[in-house]
Amino acid sequence: YLPKSRPGEKSFQDVTAYGDLSLEDAVALGYPVNTASAKLEYSSNVLKLSQASVTSDGSRVDLMGSLNTDTQIVDASFDLKGFELARLQDVFGDYFALSGVGSVIGNISGALDNMKGVIDAKVDGLAINYEKFDRAEAHFVYDDGMFSSFSVSAARAGQSLDLSGT
Repeated sequence: YLPKSRPGEKSFQDVTAYGDLSLEDAVALGYPVNTASAKLEYSSNVLKLSQASVTSDGSRVDLMGSLNTDTQIVDASFDLKGFELARLQDVFGDYFALSGVGSVIGNISGALDNMKGVIDAKVDGLAINYEKFDRAEAHFVYDDGMFSSFSVSAARAGQSLDLSGT
């Protein structure tokens, strides 16, 4: 490690590090975390996150990815399952009641200052103000600092609503 590296010289040279992280019964962003674990590796200027998962009140998110510390290029994915939408009720207050179980799969890639991302979401048992929906899905693409396209689909009692845009 060179704490006072000269211009063009890297602070970290020939560094390799490995580690495991494990937490139980914690709180993050105001939400309870039952368990959290991850494996980290740093080698050849690449930080890798693998086998990362967080569980909280029946939901689970799995993460994996890498960040090249030289090029600032990221490549990561996540998978959220079992998220009870009722947990968001404090955010919406009395405006409307929300329930259902959500799942989201996504990935991000590219330079940190211009990442691209794709997110696919689905809600089973969606109810908004106690009106139940048979199906609810969404797809978002983030590119060049904005959502470049989206589609949302919901079905209820034989009727469907499909929205999309760029």
